[in-house]
Amino acid sequence: MKGSKMKTLILGRTAAGKDYLADRLSKKFGFKGVKSKTTRPMRFLYEDTHVFVNQDTADNEKNKVAETEINGYTYYATEEDVEKADYYIIDPLGLYQLVENMPETRFHVVYLICPDELRCKRFMERGKTTVEEFYERNKAEKERFDEFENILKNERKFQLMNNVSVITIYDSSHGQEKDLFGEYRVVHNFEQIENGIHLVNQME
Repeated sequence: MKGSKMKTLILGRTAAGKDYLADRLSKKFGFKGVKSKTTRPMRFLYEDTHVFVNQDTADNEKNKVAETEINGYTYYATEEDVEKADYYIIDPLGLYQLVENMPETRFHVVYLICPDELRCKRFMERGKTTVEEFYERNKAEKERFDEFENILKNERKFQLMNNVSVITIYDSSHGQEKDLFGEYRVVHNFEQIENGIHLVNQME
């Protein structure tokens, strides 16, 4: 939709800090995230991280702009879901679909990178999980994130996505990945990335 504020898309592998960043954006700036719909069951009573639907509902949903499958469960959002939000936690497959299906909306991509060891620790701290479960989830998403990183490294202007206006990479490995993404802006300070997202999201 022309004239709408830029939307921020938050990507990262399992336990890279996506929910943590989203929570801080919501508390600090009052930002609203896309509450995507999913066929996966709730992880705990009254979980409100998604809108939980059955497969029939998912199959018959109209106006989907992004859809992906993780561990056999469907995740998706409609154009209305995206338009009324400030940010969207999404995976690479969903991102490719979204920018194609909403060509008049400009997007700010924030990619969170984090060492495997730290991500595994964070994953375990969620409770009732095992190291094996972390690496199973990590393996399931590895191919799509490896491909996404290759695009970042090799497509200097991210030419596949003409309506992606800004790309920011947050590196929590204390600079170990500083040369990984060439010309893209790599940020190591969490407050700096929050304020950057706030500034970019006011652009029209």
